[in-house]
Amino acid sequence: MTIKLTPNDLKIEMDRYRQPLGTLRETPHEWGLGVWTLSKFTTTWRIGWGHELRETAMWVTYPFTWFGAKFVGVVFDSGGDDPEWYMAGWERDYNTVPAERVVAFLNAEIADRRAGIVSKYNGRIGLAEDRRKEMYDYEDEVESRRANSFKPLDLDPLPEGWEKEREETIRRQEAKASGSNRTPDLPADVEKQR
Repeated sequence: MTIKLTPNDLKIEMDRYRQPLGTLRETPHEWGLGVWTLSKFTTTWRIGWGHELRETAMWVTYPFTWFGAKFVGVVFDSGGDDPEWYMAGWERDYNTVPAERVVAFLNAEIADRRAGIVSKYNGRIGLAEDRRKEMYDYEDEVESRRANSFKPLDLDPLPEGWEKEREETIRRQEAKASGSNRTPDLPADVEKQR
């Protein structure tokens, strides 16, 4: 691997990707990971603009430490094109298998394009879905843990008659502010008892 990510590079990437590696995308014409895509028919990769695959272009797993925790980034090394590298996401160091599988699959596809071989999956969508099931089974577990980690807010409905109570409180405050001892709008018989 020819790239070296600086702490600033890692900060930018970790700010961009708050959650683990996304899923491998497939269309009839290309494979995609993040905003990076690879043609199923030609030696073209792109992030916005198309680029010809260089001999040294490849995906790598890039180990790094971030605030004391160990991670593995999934990084495309363009072999010197612009951009020189692209990080599609990360996995924690204890869960590197999905990252390694994605890297191995995309590097095999890159090798096929360089050899002039079109993707054996061209025109057929489905492999990414199959691989996603295999590679990302843990996501359901993570999402369920995340959903259960936040306690739902216990919002009791307001008690019946709260509007009337609120109006009476406002009247009392207005009366107090005006200097009167008399509570406004009291029935006459209650006022006489005072």
